[in-house]
Amino acid sequence: MQTFRSFGLAIAILFQNMRDMDRPDIEILSSKNFSEHLSSQTKLTIIQFQDEENASCQIMTPVFNKLQEFFADRIVCYTVRKPAASEIWEQFKIYQTPSYLLMKENRTLDIISGLISYDNFKSIVNRCI
Repeated sequence: MQTFRSFGLAIAILFQNMRDMDRPDIEILSSKNFSEHLSSQTKLTIIQFQDEENASCQIMTPVFNKLQEFFADRIVCYTVRKPAASEIWEQFKIYQTPSYLLMKENRTLDIISGLISYDNFKSIVNRCI
């Protein structure tokens, strides 16, 4: 087991390890293709609003990936990054990151903001399916 002299160094290594984890293929949407992808979905769709420089987003990425893997045949997951689609953030009034928009058949079912455990996130998804 590694011992770290600095808490900051330990956190930096943790974030690096989280970035290096295998990630499922979650498509990144922009303002140009957002409506097209959502209008064709009949499954529960979860949109992750992410700011890559935000530590909370980095912490939640593995949780979101694990959720997508668990519900792979029943949900569709997308990511929207702030610089590429700020007007979408404004449209859905997303002011905090990370935030997760749960939609089905073009209806908003729920919005989750901030850190949430995998188990709590999973129970919300089960309720919305």
